[in-house]
Amino acid sequence: MTTRNRTATALAAMMVLPAPFALAQLEEVIVTAQKREEGLQDVPIAVQAFNTEALDNLTAQDIGELDLFTPNVEIPRSVNQPRYKIRGIGTDDFGIGADPAVGVYIDGVYVARGGGSKVAFNDIERIEILNGPQGTLFGRNAAAGAIQYITNKPDQEQGGWVRGTFGNYERMQLDGVYNLPINDELSWRVGALYNERDGYVKNNGPAGGLQFQKNWAFTTALRWEPTDRLDLIWRFEYDEIDQDSKAVTSAIYGPNRFDATGFDETTTNRRLDETRELYGTSLHLTYDMDWATFTSITAYRTYETENPENQDGWIDPFFEFNDYNAEDNKQFSQEFRFSGEAGRLLWTAGFNYHEENAKQRTGLELNPNAFDKLVVEAEAGFPYEAVPPGTGFDLAFAVFDLPRIYESGIEALESGDFYQENINVEGDYESWAIFADFTFDITETLALTLGGRYTEDKKDFKQFVPINDHGVHFQWAPTFVDENGDYDPDGSMLGIVEQDGKWDEFTPRVVLDWRVADDVLLYASWAEGYKAGGFNSANVAQPPFDPASVENLEFGIKSQWLDNTLRVNAAYFMYDYTNLQELNQIPAACIPGSSFALFQFENSDAEGEGLELQIDWAPIAGLQLWGSLGTLEAEYSDRVRQRAVDGVCDPIDETGEKFQGPPELAYALGATYTHDFSGGGALTGSISYGWQEGETGRRNCSFVQEPGGDTGAYYEFDTDPDSGSLIISKDSAVGTLTEPPFESCPDLDDRENLNARLAYFSASGAWEVAAWVTNWTNWSDDSGEAGGNGTEISSAFTDGAPSYDRREPPRMYGVELKYSF
Repeated sequence: MTTRNRTATALAAMMVLPAPFALAQLEEVIVTAQKREEGLQDVPIAVQAFNTEALDNLTAQDIGELDLFTPNVEIPRSVNQPRYKIRGIGTDDFGIGADPAVGVYIDGVYVARGGGSKVAFNDIERIEILNGPQGTLFGRNAAAGAIQYITNKPDQEQGGWVRGTFGNYERMQLDGVYNLPINDELSWRVGALYNERDGYVKNNGPAGGLQFQKNWAFTTALRWEPTDRLDLIWRFEYDEIDQDSKAVTSAIYGPNRFDATGFDETTTNRRLDETRELYGTSLHLTYDMDWATFTSITAYRTYETENPENQDGWIDPFFEFNDYNAEDNKQFSQEFRFSGEAGRLLWTAGFNYHEENAKQRTGLELNPNAFDKLVVEAEAGFPYEAVPPGTGFDLAFAVFDLPRIYESGIEALESGDFYQENINVEGDYESWAIFADFTFDITETLALTLGGRYTEDKKDFKQFVPINDHGVHFQWAPTFVDENGDYDPDGSMLGIVEQDGKWDEFTPRVVLDWRVADDVLLYASWAEGYKAGGFNSANVAQPPFDPASVENLEFGIKSQWLDNTLRVNAAYFMYDYTNLQELNQIPAACIPGSSFALFQFENSDAEGEGLELQIDWAPIAGLQLWGSLGTLEAEYSDRVRQRAVDGVCDPIDETGEKFQGPPELAYALGATYTHDFSGGGALTGSISYGWQEGETGRRNCSFVQEPGGDTGAYYEFDTDPDSGSLIISKDSAVGTLTEPPFESCPDLDDRENLNARLAYFSASGAWEVAAWVTNWTNWSDDSGEAGGNGTEISSAFTDGAPSYDRREPPRMYGVELKYSF
């Protein structure tokens, strides 16, 4: 089915069940997408807003459960390293040297790193997702769009609620909120959440089940309103996560080998803990000065994460391979903003300052057997069975004359100590900006907005590779040796490689909106977004890379019909992306002097266009139907991809090829119905379905073949630029395949999610009892392919242990009981 036909089919379906939105009875929704409170239908930006009721109906625990219900938005399940994408634009880097392309804000405070951006939905008023560049009002690193968390403020009404949620996989969540007016000027609010759940992936190894969940959060706020002019709010938040990292399973070994996509069972010998501890505090001051409203936001945030990941997915000691990421981040920000109204003019102007200290430790670890075997087979070129144990270490010791604690290979092997290799990086970043945005009513129905922001970024970046206990450096060269061979293991005197960069950018926006009728707004906008330049955390030898920028042209409509029972909002957009920053694994053959593939940043250009549609319809009292649609067609306008064929570097010019990754089509449908009982009380049922097309037209892929016995054959394929046919780009050490088993790379599975919730509200309004189910169809991704760092252990004699990645959550269900007081 062509993209055009798929789009037509989805549109036809939406005529029956229109599209999604966080509305109840089409009441007005207030958003702050333009740094001031406005009705959603008055904002000339593609915005999706989810209030508390919508989040409950979708059974969403965090922001990652909203992407299938938001057009052209991708938010992964990962907690410590989420990589947000809007309209196909994001950042794939796992290091702190690059910035995100989607800006995340919590109560107006910019969150610089993905590791601190995903927090529990604890006392949330609403979530706003802004599609398209927001470079003028939100600033740098919002080149693709912005996500805003808005929490509830303390007020003068005493009360609160407590809730218990219980479900399968031993799910238990307890949360609650209490609001207390201390006196006529002071009010206080506090919220807390505790959540835990057992793992849904069975582990046949000694480590126990995998993919369990455990987190808790605490928020509090104190509000002082001494006069009608002054409003001062101090906020504090704490969020902690303590669970296991993603589960993987081997593509070649184990209970699900050769067909382990969508796996729910694995065999591994270690469960690795993923943790995060986050603190944040802010002071919000708003003062009415008659001629303008002054806003000051002062904030400090810090978090620490540990994120080790198993890559081999198997228990065999010859294939134990893990990598890890640890971060220690501190940020301070200050924004001063003035906004006002003068006749026909609405205006906002301000200053923003942000500084960040980011530390990161990344690396890999191999158990002694795996390292010994790797050196013998991959470097020396002998089958491991033909040499005495410890030979690999002895060979490595002969090459690297570095301090070590083991005198021989057999001693290192028998110690059982894992071989580790670390990269320590640290970034000190400073940014400031001035911005202004003016909306002038040309007539009563026609308005022109002109805005601009000047941003300057200054960054200092350091890298240090310490000596490991084995005195061997397998992939990254140590940076602690001077020209005389002197050592500095702590990096206090020598060995810190430093880089710095300074970039500045002006990001304007121009919007013309026309109020065609009281309930119909048409708009056209042109906006730019900017993502700062940066550094390669994994390869500091690469020089700093250039900033990225997006130019976006958009035409939209905001409309309400049939006496405000039908709401239709749509946007058509086109963008040009310059210096798209992509972190790719470059084959060794394309890196002079290297024996191993390395991650390097490559800059490309891309262009795209698409449509976003949202509909909400209340045809009868108590019933609301909703739905959304997103389409995207994007291609590279300038791109060269490095690849190797038969050990020879063979770059491909992919200019004009599809921009791989983002789905071309996604839609969501849903309904909510409330029945009021004559004696009091109400019953509300809601159902929601989200669908996203799997990646199509892929140009490179992999395949696992079972030739018999206990091992499999692993191949990688690429598309020949001349013939357009698939070729084997990475052969197998043990297989017999002479040509690809398919003519083109298979499409990935379409994603889907069906959620439902049924809730009863007591006549007094104090009690609520609900039952819910998520992923009702028990969908799992059955089209994934082997990959990941497990392939690093392969050699000319074995395919190693490439692995299948994270399992999507299965069907989950439960009940909840809520008491309001």
